[in-house]
Amino acid sequence: MDAPFGPGRAPLTGWCGWDAGMSSHETGQRTERAPLTVAALTSGRHAPSPRFRVRQYRVPLAERGVTLREYCPFVSQHILLPGLLNRVSRRYLPPWALMQMTLNILGRVPGVLGARRADVTLIGRSVLPGLERAVHLLPRPRVLDVDDAIWLSGHNSEQTAGRLARNVDAIIAGNDTIAAWYRAHNPNVHVLPTPVDTTLYTPRPVAAPGERVARRPITIGWIGTDGNHPNLDLARPAVEALVRDRADVRFLAISNRRPPHWAFDDQRLVFRYWDPARELADLRDMDIGLMPLHDSAWSRGKCSYKMLQFLAVGIPAVASPVGMNRDVLAADDVGLSAATAVEWYQALDRLCADDEARLRKGLNGRRLIERAFDTTVFAERLAALLRRVHAEVPAARRG
Repeated sequence: MDAPFGPGRAPLTGWCGWDAGMSSHETGQRTERAPLTVAALTSGRHAPSPRFRVRQYRVPLAERGVTLREYCPFVSQHILLPGLLNRVSRRYLPPWALMQMTLNILGRVPGVLGARRADVTLIGRSVLPGLERAVHLLPRPRVLDVDDAIWLSGHNSEQTAGRLARNVDAIIAGNDTIAAWYRAHNPNVHVLPTPVDTTLYTPRPVAAPGERVARRPITIGWIGTDGNHPNLDLARPAVEALVRDRADVRFLAISNRRPPHWAFDDQRLVFRYWDPARELADLRDMDIGLMPLHDSAWSRGKCSYKMLQFLAVGIPAVASPVGMNRDVLAADDVGLSAATAVEWYQALDRLCADDEARLRKGLNGRRLIERAFDTTVFAERLAALLRRVHAEVPAARRG
C-alpha cells in the first residue's frame, strides 16, 4: 500500500521520490550532531513495509541530522500476472520469471550507486529475493530491516534469510519473535516496532456541546491486504451473526481486493477498496477494529500494525492473542482478546453494548500509541542506532 499525501511531505528528489535530507531551517529544528546519510533500498512504492518503516521517518530523522534517501525499483518486484495466471507458480513460467528477475536487478542499480554515496545502507526485508548473495555489492555498514517472519516465505527460506543476516552489520527487528530468530545468525539485533505518525493518525473530531449528531450504526472494521483475508475469515462467523442479531451494527472491510466468502451488501456488510486518499477517513469511520490471526509461526512474526492504527485513531481493538497482539493487549486496557468463534462474538457484542467501555478503551489506546509507539519516539532510537553502526565499522572496511 502506498503512502498517503500527508502534511510535511518531502521533496521529490530520490529514486522513489522520497528524500528526508531537509535542512534544520526547513524542519524548524536545529541539530548540532554530525550529519549522516542513509540509502534505504526498499521493495517498492506500493509496498506497506517501506511506507511505515522508512517514509514515516523522513522528517523526524532530518530533524536529528540524518538524511534518508529511498531507492525502490521502477517496476514492483511483486507485479502480478493477469487473471488465473497469477495463481501459477513462477517456476512454471520461465519467461515471466526471467523478465521479473531482470527488471528487479535493473531496478536495483540506482540503489547500489546511491548506497556508495551514503554513510549507511538500509536494506528492506524483501529487497533481494533470490539475490541474497549480491548483498556484497552494497557498501558497509549494512543494516537489514525486517518486520515479518520472512524466513518462512518464498525465496526467503531459512538458509537464504540466514545467509543475508550473516552478511549485514546490524538487524532491526519489528518484534521480539523476529529478533529471537535473527540472533541465531547475527548478535547485533535491535527491536524497533513499526511506529505510528500520531500527527496524521488522529481520532475523529468530537461533537461540540449541544451539537446535534445523527445516530450512526456501530461500525466494526478491518483493514488489510488480500494476503490477510484468511485471517479475517476467523472472525466471519461472529461478525455475520452479530450483524444479524443487532440492528445497530454493521461491518466495514477495507482491502485491495474484495474478500471472498463474505456476502457484502453495501449496507450492513460493506466493502471498500483501499484508497490512500481516504484511509484515515475509513479508519475514523470505525468504532471497533479487528485483528484476527491464525496461531502460526508466520503470524507470530506479525508486528500488529493494523491494531496500532486502530488505537491511534482512538478505537478499541478485538484481536487474536497471538504474538505481538498479546503484548499490545497486555500493555493497557485497549481492547479484548478472542481465540474462538464464541469469544469473538462475545467480545464484539460486549463492546457494541457499552458505549462508555468503547470510549475508555479507545482513549487508553490513543495514549498508549502516543507514549510508546509514536514516530518521534522511535526516530531518536533509530538515529542513534544508525550512528552507532556507522561508527563501529572502520572506515577502511566501508564501501
